[in-house]
Amino acid sequence: MRTYGEAIDVRIGADSRSGSDVPAQFLWRGRLYLVREVLAHWVELGTWWSVRGSRATRAGGTPAATVADRPSQQSSAAPTSEPHRSVAADVGAIEREVWRVEASSGRSGTCGVYDLVRDVPATDPRTTVTSPPAPARWRLARALD
Repeated sequence: MRTYGEAIDVRIGADSRSGSDVPAQFLWRGRLYLVREVLAHWVELGTWWSVRGSRATRAGGTPAATVADRPSQQSSAAPTSEPHRSVAADVGAIEREVWRVEASSGRSGTCGVYDLVRDVPATDPRTTVTSPPAPARWRLARALD
Protein backbone atom coordinates (compact mmCIF):
# COMPACT_ATOMS: atom_id res chain seq x y z
CA MET A 1 0.00 0.00 0.00
CA ARG A 2 1.26 3.44 -0.94
CA THR A 3 0.00 6.66 0.65
CA TYR A 4 -0.37 9.79 -1.47
CA GLY A 5 -2.79 12.51 -0.33
CA GLU A 6 -2.68 14.14 -3.79
CA ALA A 7 -5.53 16.25 -5.16
CA ILE A 8 -7.51 14.60 -7.95
CA ASP A 9 -10.52 15.41 -10.10
CA VAL A 10 -13.44 13.01 -9.72
CA ARG A 11 -16.45 12.60 -11.98
CA ILE A 12 -19.55 11.28 -10.28
CA GLY A 13 -22.01 8.79 -11.76
CA ALA A 14 -25.14 7.04 -10.51
CA ASP A 15 -24.91 3.54 -9.08
CA SER A 16 -27.38 1.34 -10.95
CA ARG A 17 -28.11 -0.81 -7.87
CA SER A 18 -28.64 1.83 -5.18
CA GLY A 19 -29.33 4.93 -7.28
CA SER A 20 -26.84 6.98 -5.21
CA ASP A 21 -23.94 9.01 -6.56
CA VAL A 22 -20.60 7.20 -6.75
CA PRO A 23 -17.20 8.02 -8.27
CA ALA A 24 -17.19 6.93 -11.92
CA GLN A 25 -13.83 8.31 -13.13
CA PHE A 26 -10.89 10.19 -11.69
CA LEU A 27 -7.97 12.08 -13.15
CA TRP A 28 -4.65 11.50 -11.40
CA ARG A 29 -1.24 12.63 -12.64
CA GLY A 30 -2.63 13.35 -16.11
CA ARG A 31 -4.19 9.89 -16.55
CA LEU A 32 -7.88 9.09 -16.61
CA TYR A 33 -8.90 6.13 -14.46
CA LEU A 34 -12.23 4.38 -15.00
CA VAL A 35 -13.88 2.99 -11.89
CA ARG A 36 -14.75 -0.64 -12.56
CA GLU A 37 -16.29 -1.41 -9.17
CA VAL A 38 -16.93 0.26 -5.82
CA LEU A 39 -15.52 -2.14 -3.24
CA ALA A 40 -16.43 -0.22 -0.08
CA HIS A 41 -17.71 3.14 1.14
CA TRP A 42 -17.49 4.59 4.66
CA VAL A 43 -17.37 7.87 6.57
CA GLU A 44 -14.68 8.69 9.13
CA LEU A 45 -14.66 11.52 11.63
CA GLY A 46 -11.66 13.72 10.92
CA THR A 47 -9.12 15.09 13.36
CA TRP A 48 -11.36 17.67 15.04
CA TRP A 49 -8.82 18.22 17.82
CA SER A 50 -6.27 19.65 15.40
CA VAL A 51 -8.62 22.13 13.71
CA ARG A 52 -7.99 25.72 14.73
CA GLY A 53 -10.96 27.14 16.62
CA SER A 54 -12.36 23.67 17.01
CA ARG A 55 -15.29 24.85 19.07
CA ALA A 56 -18.25 25.99 17.01
CA THR A 57 -19.69 29.45 17.57
CA ARG A 58 -23.19 30.79 17.24
CA ALA A 59 -24.05 33.59 14.84
CA GLY A 60 -23.24 36.28 17.46
CA GLY A 61 -19.76 34.90 18.06
CA THR A 62 -20.64 33.26 21.37
CA PRO A 63 -19.52 29.68 21.84
CA ALA A 64 -22.11 27.02 21.16
CA ALA A 65 -23.03 24.84 24.11
CA THR A 66 -21.38 21.48 24.22
CA VAL A 67 -22.53 18.37 26.01
CA ALA A 68 -20.23 19.21 28.94
CA ASP A 69 -21.79 22.71 29.22
CA ARG A 70 -25.32 21.35 29.70
CA PRO A 71 -26.70 20.75 33.19
CA SER A 72 -27.10 17.07 33.90
CA GLN A 73 -30.57 15.67 33.40
CA GLN A 74 -32.09 14.15 36.48
CA SER A 75 -33.68 10.75 36.14
CA SER A 76 -37.04 12.08 37.38
CA ALA A 77 -37.16 14.75 34.70
CA ALA A 78 -39.48 14.25 31.77
CA PRO A 79 -37.79 13.59 28.43
CA THR A 80 -37.28 16.72 26.40
CA SER A 81 -38.32 17.19 22.82
CA GLU A 82 -34.86 18.52 21.91
CA PRO A 83 -33.60 16.85 18.74
CA HIS A 84 -30.40 14.83 18.78
CA ARG A 85 -27.26 16.93 19.01
CA SER A 86 -24.41 16.75 16.57
CA VAL A 87 -21.26 16.79 18.69
CA ALA A 88 -19.22 16.59 15.47
CA ALA A 89 -20.79 19.84 14.27
CA ASP A 90 -20.33 21.44 17.72
CA VAL A 91 -16.57 20.98 17.57
CA GLY A 92 -16.24 21.93 13.91
CA ALA A 93 -15.26 18.43 12.81
CA ILE A 94 -14.63 17.35 9.28
CA GLU A 95 -16.12 14.11 8.09
CA ARG A 96 -14.04 12.16 5.63
CA GLU A 97 -16.00 10.18 3.06
CA VAL A 98 -13.88 7.33 1.71
CA TRP A 99 -14.59 5.31 -1.43
CA ARG A 100 -12.46 2.20 -2.03
CA VAL A 101 -12.66 1.50 -5.75
CA GLU A 102 -11.18 -0.83 -8.30
CA ALA A 103 -10.09 1.22 -11.30
CA SER A 104 -7.93 1.01 -14.38
CA SER A 105 -6.23 3.50 -16.64
CA GLY A 106 -7.96 3.00 -19.97
CA ARG A 107 -9.74 -0.07 -21.23
CA SER A 108 -6.77 -2.41 -21.38
CA GLY A 109 -4.93 -1.16 -18.28
CA THR A 110 -4.49 -3.41 -15.29
CA CYS A 111 -6.86 -2.82 -12.39
CA GLY A 112 -5.70 -1.42 -9.08
CA VAL A 113 -7.44 -0.58 -5.82
CA TYR A 114 -7.58 3.09 -4.79
CA ASP A 115 -8.99 4.99 -1.81
CA LEU A 116 -10.66 8.21 -2.95
CA VAL A 117 -11.35 10.69 -0.13
CA ARG A 118 -13.69 13.69 0.05
CA ASP A 119 -13.66 15.94 3.14
CA VAL A 120 -17.07 17.26 4.17
CA PRO A 121 -17.81 19.59 7.12
CA ALA A 122 -20.01 17.86 9.70
CA THR A 123 -23.55 19.18 9.70
CA ASP A 124 -25.96 19.62 12.54
CA PRO A 125 -29.31 17.94 11.78
CA ARG A 126 -31.08 20.53 13.97
CA THR A 127 -30.23 23.44 11.70
CA THR A 128 -32.79 24.47 9.15
CA VAL A 129 -30.59 26.96 7.33
CA THR A 130 -29.62 25.62 3.95
CA SER A 131 -26.50 26.95 2.37
CA PRO A 132 -25.09 25.99 -0.99
CA PRO A 133 -22.71 23.05 -0.65
CA ALA A 134 -19.03 23.77 -0.98
CA PRO A 135 -17.38 22.29 -4.06
CA ALA A 136 -16.10 18.81 -3.36
CA ARG A 137 -12.34 18.51 -2.88
CA TRP A 138 -11.14 15.02 -3.62
CA ARG A 139 -7.81 13.38 -2.80
CA LEU A 140 -6.25 10.06 -3.64
CA ALA A 141 -5.36 8.76 -0.18
CA ARG A 142 -3.96 5.32 -0.93
CA ALA A 143 -3.18 2.90 -3.73
CA LEU A 144 -3.17 -0.74 -2.73
CA ASP A 145 -1.07 -3.16 -4.74
